[in-house]
Amino acid sequence: MKPLTPLILRERRIGLQERMDDPQCDLQTLFRTYDAFDFVNRRLAGWRGLYNAYIRPHLQARGGDGTLLDVGAGGGDVTREICRWAMADGLKVSATALDLDERALAYAKERGLVGQAEGQAIGETEGQADEGAEAKEADHIVYRTGHTKDLIEESARFDFVITNHVLHHLTQQELTEMCQDAESLCHEEGLVLFNDIHRSDLGYGLFGLATWGWFAGTFIQEDGLRSIRRSFTADELRRAVPSHWTVMARWPFRVVAMCRGGSGKTSRELDFIVDSSHG
Repeated sequence: MKPLTPLILRERRIGLQERMDDPQCDLQTLFRTYDAFDFVNRRLAGWRGLYNAYIRPHLQARGGDGTLLDVGAGGGDVTREICRWAMADGLKVSATALDLDERALAYAKERGLVGQAEGQAIGETEGQADEGAEAKEADHIVYRTGHTKDLIEESARFDFVITNHVLHHLTQQELTEMCQDAESLCHEEGLVLFNDIHRSDLGYGLFGLATWGWFAGTFIQEDGLRSIRRSFTADELRRAVPSHWTVMARWPFRVVAMCRGGSGKTSRELDFIVDSSHG
């Protein structure tokens, strides 16, 4: 069923600023928000379905191992979940959680998620990882501060390039560059998955009710509602991404943009992959 066109939230409010994006926001409130994402994203972001439909089959086809880049990873909760699901399935994902915000790496260090130094991305590169690079525990994750273009300069390549709740932060030019960078960083037989909120009157109301009185001392409710107002509908995102990308709406109130790495698949070919995953 096609999502309803919003009547109240008719237009994206890209000018709204989220509290956690403010470099002067309270650091401990930000860290508590990162903590809460582990609960919120697990229930609302829909990554389990995306993992089952796309990531797991690809890993199995490759013999069980793969590399993943999470762009704008924040505290890295989605990265860790995917690695844990893979481990539970007898598979292995070596991942890099990348974020421009240095506070994300500070959070990972404070919570004991990372070693003494941020490391080079875990992907296929021409060089070797820095001596100080350290993947934490069995999850094989490196937390890193930086930009996608830094990884392109290092000739890094991944089987999966993902984002969660990043697209609604971007201008059209930034989105175009993000799509180009993601394709460049992904193997031709790999997959780019951008997962975000689908702007919806109903979703806005339900999220407000569900979070009312909860998540005190975090930015979850205020920023969550602002995120919904800033987000795309599926039709808007379809017009915003390159024409060879595929965009689909998913439950609950999600919109996903997908592409094969290196522009290796046309929209028609990727549509077949999407349809097959639901069979």
